[in-house]
Amino acid sequence: MMALAELLLGVGQSRNRDNNLSSAVPTGQATRTVLPRLGQDAFSRSVKTNYGNRCCFPGCTIDDDAFLVGSHIARWADAPDLRGHVDNGLALCLMHDRAFEMGIFTLDHKFAVVIRNQTLKSTWAKETIGKFSGHPIRRGLVTPSLDALRRHWIRNSYKGSEGGG
Repeated sequence: MMALAELLLGVGQSRNRDNNLSSAVPTGQATRTVLPRLGQDAFSRSVKTNYGNRCCFPGCTIDDDAFLVGSHIARWADAPDLRGHVDNGLALCLMHDRAFEMGIFTLDHKFAVVIRNQTLKSTWAKETIGKFSGHPIRRGLVTPSLDALRRHWIRNSYKGSEGGG
């Protein structure tokens, strides 16, 4: 579980030689300029509604809004032209959102899970993602965009095509 926390949250990265865990970490504050993502909240709500407010990953039962996100298929930063398009979104729980973002899995042209085996390094990923290779996601009323998926494939060096994985 600690490896998962380190991967997702950056926990445990400051270590002490004596006990392998730091008793304190450097802290502070900084001022920065933030560009708010206008429309992001509405996009997220629309995507979650499209999927019935449940994670669309096969076998996942997360339906609690506190653990569910309207995730972009083609990232906000990479696809300004698709930012507000509901077909560029998947309703995913926090864990599946992070795994999708990291490229641990993608979807093929039929919206089935494709696992990139070299990315299945953790026990969690093997047990909760790996066994769903080839399983279709739970679909919403609006079908995911193949254009957005192609951009996800390019960003994650997925060599599949519309003809298969």
